[in-house]
Amino acid sequence: MKFINLLSAVAASASLASAQKAVADTEIPAGARIEPRLETQEIIDGAQRTTINYGPYQIPPNGMLSKPTLRAETPCKDCFVTAIQANILYLDGKVANVNTGAWLHHMVITSGISPIFASGNERTPLRVNGKYKYGIELDARSSFMFITDLMSLSSETQTVNMAITYEWIPKARATGYRDVYMKWNDVGQPNAREGQYSFKSRESAVTVSGRLLYTNGHVHDGGTHTILYVDGKEACKSVMLYGRRPGFSEAGSEGAGATETPAAGHDAGAHEHRRDLVARQGHGGHAGSLHISDSSTCVDFGDVRSGQKMHVEAFYDSDKYPLMEHNGEKEKLMGIMRVYVGS
Repeated sequence: MKFINLLSAVAASASLASAQKAVADTEIPAGARIEPRLETQEIIDGAQRTTINYGPYQIPPNGMLSKPTLRAETPCKDCFVTAIQANILYLDGKVANVNTGAWLHHMVITSGISPIFASGNERTPLRVNGKYKYGIELDARSSFMFITDLMSLSSETQTVNMAITYEWIPKARATGYRDVYMKWNDVGQPNAREGQYSFKSRESAVTVSGRLLYTNGHVHDGGTHTILYVDGKEACKSVMLYGRRPGFSEAGSEGAGATETPAAGHDAGAHEHRRDLVARQGHGGHAGSLHISDSSTCVDFGDVRSGQKMHVEAFYDSDKYPLMEHNGEKEKLMGIMRVYVGS
């Protein structure tokens, strides 16, 4: 399955390409929807909100850690998972991000052999029950497998937990809820180049009929947006914003995301991480770089019939946003849109 491409993409990941400065995206474009963080949202239909810390993971200095977990803890049994959000935290609870030299490069959760959730460092929340009663169905035997790719731009080993927040409803109380189908659309791992260009995935058929509940795009730095097509017609445009939120700019940047407020009681650790990142400049990064902080979502955006064909197109503009490099080679690119269908 194409989501396995995330594993091989690890080898190509690392530091920043050109030293040009991008401008922080402080405004959300007209028509774009940014999914609110789960902690700012009200609970829907009496769900429970649970955060599980997976790990700890030790990321090597200026390196990558790719670690599969074959039997990861689920938040519940005999339930519907209605929302998921990924994060990485230091052991003191402080958020680990670009400004401290740690990246959630990729992560995928599968249930059985099927992927049910994925995230890049933008950490976009998923919700499938915003309007209709749908969730990811888990039974008494369900288990998760994780594919986790973490990256460090620090000169010291970084120890973090993968913190996944779930909202879930026991089946006994989930009156009217039904399972969702997730379709993975992926352009593969095309080679990067300078300039403006796009990549398209192959068309593939949807195997269920139902409501288009949620989708968003995932690209690498340099990407501007993705478009989902159904039978050749645009169904969703997902726009990437750079440096809009705290933590998504490297130390030394003056962009919107240059700093973030430390959690209470963790100021010293936060400053230590930032000092180390500044001292590390020259080992794969450069001050002032902005990175993808938001990927806009489309929710409850129509219907689809079994047999209709989907494909995705990913757009890049290295003149606007620098690409990334590893050991002098440009990182291979991505263009993914996960589409959740309620049947």
